Amino acid sequence: MNQHVAGKEVDFLFADQRLIVEADSWRYHKTRRSFESDRARDVVTAQAGYRTVRFTDRRLANEPAAVARALRALFIAAPQS
Repeated sequence: MNQHVAGKEVDFLFADQRLIVEADSWRYHKTRRSFESDRARDVVTAQAGYRTVRFTDRRLANEPAAVARALRALFIAAPQS
C-alpha cells in the first residue's frame, strides 16, 4: 500500500505484475483537481510500464467478489517481470 512508481504515490502496487490498483472514493476524488491529477499520474505510471485499474470505494465494499475476480484475471494476464 502507498508505494511509489515513477515518483508518484499509488494506492496498491503489484510489482511483479506491473499493476497499480487505485481505490477511489467520491470523498477524495470529486474535485476537478483530483480528477486531473489522477489521470496525469496514470499517464506517468503507464509511461513507466505499469497498468492502472481503478475501483470505487463502493464497489470494493459492495462487490468484493467481483473485484477479486477482476484482479485475478488481471494477474493471470499480466506479463511476469
